Amino acid sequence: MYELLKYAGGRGIGKKLFNLCKEKAREIGSKKVYISANDSEATQQFYLGLGCKDAVEINQKMLDEEPHDRQVEYIVKSQSWDRKRVQDRKKGLDNKGEI
Repeated sequence: MYELLKYAGGRGIGKKLFNLCKEKAREIGSKKVYISANDSEATQQFYLGLGCKDAVEINQKMLDEEPHDRQVEYIVKSQSWDRKRVQDRKKGLDNKGEI
């Protein structure tokens, strides 16, 4: 990812790659995308800004190898959940179904 940022930072390519990963994870039935983000504050904020949260389950091997990384995860929503959310937005409802 460093090389990508070095040459293409600020062009939305990282976000597009992350979205492709989310879609692939959804297609294969994964429940979450797990990321070991390096210790760069910008990298960590990038993933948090995309909706990632601190990982519930820590990968001990990755922690041992990269103790300064921040382990985050993105919960993959089902396609039916996404369709309902889009429909609710069109109706002017929030995620809880309230106006």
